[in-house]
Amino acid sequence: MKVMRKFLLIMSYCIVLAGCGSTTGYRITGMIPGMQDGVKVYLEMIDEDSAEKIDSTIVLGEKFVLESTKSLSCPRMAMLIYNLTPDEQNQRKVELRRTVLFLSDGVELHCTCPVDSLPSCYFSPKIQDHNVLITGSLDVDLYMDYLRQTTNLRQQRFDARNDYLDAYKKVETGEITLHEVMEMVRERDKTVKELNDRILRFLKTHGNSIVAVDGLIWLLDANPSCFTLKEINQYIEMIAPQLLETPLGKRLQIAIERAKACAKGELYKDIELTNLEGKKVKLSEYILPGQCNMLEFWASWCAPCRGEIPHLRHIYELCEDGNFNMISISLDQKETDWKKAVQEENMIWAQLNDPLGFEGPVRKDYRVNGVPFCLILDKEGRIVCAGVRKVELDVALSDLLGDKLKI
Repeated sequence: MKVMRKFLLIMSYCIVLAGCGSTTGYRITGMIPGMQDGVKVYLEMIDEDSAEKIDSTIVLGEKFVLESTKSLSCPRMAMLIYNLTPDEQNQRKVELRRTVLFLSDGVELHCTCPVDSLPSCYFSPKIQDHNVLITGSLDVDLYMDYLRQTTNLRQQRFDARNDYLDAYKKVETGEITLHEVMEMVRERDKTVKELNDRILRFLKTHGNSIVAVDGLIWLLDANPSCFTLKEINQYIEMIAPQLLETPLGKRLQIAIERAKACAKGELYKDIELTNLEGKKVKLSEYILPGQCNMLEFWASWCAPCRGEIPHLRHIYELCEDGNFNMISISLDQKETDWKKAVQEENMIWAQLNDPLGFEGPVRKDYRVNGVPFCLILDKEGRIVCAGVRKVELDVALSDLLGDKLKI
């Protein structure tokens, strides 16, 4: 009798363990109404520089399952990629949709979303990540909460920028005044501040989740030169130290280095460049003390850079002598291309070049990963703001120079 009771007890324990599921790996199920049979679904890890496909399956009856017992050594950020119209012969016809996930060992996640509401893998004017309902773990619950708290403000931020850039095109026709468009920028800045404050509140409460790591990366990258060194260090302290060792945590450390390189209130970094005469010079030789200085990083091969130059010429002419100094720093590696573009664009202000391009001191000391990109310095050579373009530049200089900018 005792042997039988012991046997039953062992069997009951085994049944309980079987019902608990695997404590390693993952199981992801999906229900995608409207998705055709045979659609391929890929699971990619997206928290490293190069996305890695680690699993795949196909959809049957609007459902799919991805499962693995391989241990995940730490929390990971991943993405489901749905290939809706596969065409190996003509990749332009391929339509890809996506779902962002956060994985950890032993999770069982379920995703559901009508196929037409899935976010696109390509640029879209509408943020759609919140359309997907994901359940199954604390991290995904937090992620869904994060989306609920921030999506509307992020959409407003995006829409407002498009609105004032569109309005700016109508200034020349007299349909709207420049000052009205500048007020649109200032209203948008209020939305940006509200969004940033909301993300920071989320970080303070949930810094032990991998979701907060992703949120901080976005906050730093979307707001160049918005935060001081002291503020950046405070934000890092909100994140649990062990999360900094994850792949996403290492990406955060890169974002932190980038943010610190151009932190608000820091002095500009003096680097060696080349002038139009081909001589090696220091940037400090061209910074004019007692004036507002602007560093404009660009390249002749960059279409948006070239498109920005007419506005730079206009701004340069509006500023009173002795109050504003502009320095364009090209990342052209071909000297002839750089000099030809300077002449074609009639760039009459200071021109310098980093002949090493994205391998030179501009990238090393300022962490500039793309162009066009600008830094505005106050009269002491400290960073005021960065990354402003067109009417955003008008607003930044107006706030800094006041009536010395004749707009």
